[in-house]
Amino acid sequence: MDAEFRKMAITQIRTFIFAGHDTTSTAIAYAFYLLHKHQDCLERIRAEHDAVLGPIDQTPQVIKNDPYILNKLEYTMAVIKETLRLFPPVSATRKGAPGLMIRDPQSGEAYPAPPDFLVWVIHYAQHRNPKVWGDSADLFMPARFLPENESKLPETAWRPFERGPRNCIGQELAMLESRIVLALVCRSFDFQPAFDALDELKDDGTVWAKDESFRKGKQDLDGEEAYPVFVGTAKPREGMPCRVLKAQ
Repeated sequence: MDAEFRKMAITQIRTFIFAGHDTTSTAIAYAFYLLHKHQDCLERIRAEHDAVLGPIDQTPQVIKNDPYILNKLEYTMAVIKETLRLFPPVSATRKGAPGLMIRDPQSGEAYPAPPDFLVWVIHYAQHRNPKVWGDSADLFMPARFLPENESKLPETAWRPFERGPRNCIGQELAMLESRIVLALVCRSFDFQPAFDALDELKDDGTVWAKDESFRKGKQDLDGEEAYPVFVGTAKPREGMPCRVLKAQ
């Protein structure tokens, strides 16, 4: 193994470790949060799992015997994509280049972006832009990502993994992990946000709920109490405290 290859391999391994688990767990947490808020969507995803995967106690073996069966979970995939649209775990940066200009869409004025210039792309704002997503930009509507509807969306509108040759190397793994977790958990448990219990959690040994100043003033963003905060990657406020109940 030559030095250059070793350097590249170590960099990619770091990427998988740092960006490959934290981001996926955040996306899954937000999926449960949104499904709790939209019971009709929860009922639909459970119905899909019943139809495609059969009884819940047999689901792990069904997936093990035929991993490709996960590709039949079209609504589950739509839920994951819509979750990533509303709450993308990461943003992206792009480096400037000689002759590169950034144009203000309102004034039309152009600004140079030299090689030492860094452009930070904010996916949260892009994914909620009504010029792209229409009047439903802030609404949780997984059906927009079903096969019969997805082709109607602008090709480059959805970009939680970014696009092009530098897109996320772990996106297939992340989507696969998310489908498996939802398939194994959605029918067994109900999740309820528990931001009302933050005072009870402040001395539980975690890093969350330790600063009471966080609970003063406005406690939501765009109507969401589990708004993202940037801690390495975007995570739900206070780690999204929740109650987990066995589904009826």
